[in-house]
Amino acid sequence: MGGNTRDLSRQKIMETLDRLSSNKGIKYAVYIIAILIFFGLILLPPILGIIIKWNTMQQAIIQPGLVTRALTAVQNSFAVALFVAAIDLFAGIPMAWLIVRRRSRWINILDTMSDIPFIVPTVALGYSLLIFWNGPEGISGLFGYLLVSPGWVLVILLHFVFSFPVVVRVVVGALLDYKKEYENASRTLGAPPFTAARTVTFPIIKPSLIAAFILAFSRSVSETGATLMVAGAFENGSIFIQNVNKTYEGAMVFASFILIAVATAIFVTIRVLGPRLKLPVYRIWPSFERKLSYVKASSARNSVTLIIFFVIVLIPSLFVALPAFEAVLSPTLASSLSGVGIWQEYWQSLLLSYVLAAAVTLLNVMIGLPMAVIVARRKLGRFPS
Repeated sequence: MGGNTRDLSRQKIMETLDRLSSNKGIKYAVYIIAILIFFGLILLPPILGIIIKWNTMQQAIIQPGLVTRALTAVQNSFAVALFVAAIDLFAGIPMAWLIVRRRSRWINILDTMSDIPFIVPTVALGYSLLIFWNGPEGISGLFGYLLVSPGWVLVILLHFVFSFPVVVRVVVGALLDYKKEYENASRTLGAPPFTAARTVTFPIIKPSLIAAFILAFSRSVSETGATLMVAGAFENGSIFIQNVNKTYEGAMVFASFILIAVATAIFVTIRVLGPRLKLPVYRIWPSFERKLSYVKASSARNSVTLIIFFVIVLIPSLFVALPAFEAVLSPTLASSLSGVGIWQEYWQSLLLSYVLAAAVTLLNVMIGLPMAVIVARRKLGRFPS
């Protein structure tokens, strides 16, 4: 009886939503609200903030040393982001291919594990990588010497870890939507599996590959909290802004302006030139590509992919759990559960974090879905969308 009631309620809700979505007035009102919120809360505030503080940039311009430091930091941001986005594609595509083409119970578990860096808060992720690569409890202690010091190498490792799942998830979605019949037709005509994937599959999913690259790039450029944990003396744009926030407002505005301007130029370039990129190189090397299609070569590729995932991504992401397990066997657990002293602030901040995350996620879904429909279905015309 209860099940029938729930089914009827669900059916009524769906009928109501269908009726509302077919009403042009309501539909376009939702689109307009989504656009206004996008411009009012997301796009315009950072631009207006720079315009309002534009005159303060003179404080930085008259100090050549500060300008040089800012430009170097911005250059570091884009160098790291471009490099990380590139290696994300090289490592993420084989991982996505493995998840989609080797469907089994174990692969389903692997698919779930690939999202773990999404779950770990970025600051905790930064600390986890720091103790794994640099701490005495981690791999440095295993080898008996400092393997990776805080600096640009550790920043690259960190940015690779938290942007890797983005690429994997985008490419997995593209491969699942891709009609394999095109690839099978190529195989039927005699193309080795590697050649068929390179000349047929990848050109079809090229928009998704470009989107994955852009997302990984933007994720790297914008990250601050976790990067502060592992950067040491290394400065990129976001760390520079954080460092001069309270002392050199003009330098902060200058660096922010350069970051936004260069990032916009890069995104526009990728957006315009990306679809024109000739992918793949249409020359074929039959003997070499046939060898790459053999079972041994495929197994070697999968093995390297899994090693990279477990050693570079998964284990460092979860390494912070070891001190937590040790705390369970110590008085720290009882002290934390008591909520006395600093632990009271900890639980309050933790609760606030999850409440904010839930609210922001809900807002993103409510605004993001109409915006996605506007862009995908070109509701405003081809160019504006």
